[in-house]
Amino acid sequence: MKKSEKIRRKNKLKTVKNYRYLKYAQYACILIIVLFLIYVVGLSSMYHQTYEELLSGNPLVITGFMICTANLYVWWVLKHFNEDVLNLEHIESMRINLIVLAICQFFLMNFVSTILMILSLVKYFRWDQFSWKKSLRELKEDGQLSVLITTLVVMLLFVALVFTLFFAIRG
Repeated sequence: MKKSEKIRRKNKLKTVKNYRYLKYAQYACILIIVLFLIYVVGLSSMYHQTYEELLSGNPLVITGFMICTANLYVWWVLKHFNEDVLNLEHIESMRINLIVLAICQFFLMNFVSTILMILSLVKYFRWDQFSWKKSLRELKEDGQLSVLITTLVVMLLFVALVFTLFFAIRG
């Protein structure tokens, strides 16, 4: 990477010591999964049911399982963001994808990770010269448009599936 390109990318980020809120959002995704597993184990022992019976009969467990699966995907994406931000790679892709992830996590009711992602967006990125058109053009030039489309499709599928299951079971 040329020095001028490195400076241009660095100017899109605010100067901070570390990117801990991205890590915290990543940890929040794992914490939600662990708490859900503890909930399922407790529910199973309380009602004396097997996990198969619990998954097939309880709508909260089914939707929780889908939300946890979405959290695994978000954890994986955030893991790559943590690597990219340190190398000053794909800054615009990271910004747009974080916006998409935060919105979808809000709809999946993962408020802790949503807040941490919004804090990351505010704390780490410069917004004074931000333009959607320029960002999408840069995504395309950087070869990251497919990453944005994949993230958008996967997260919209999870949101649609969770709401469809929830309202289909609830009636």
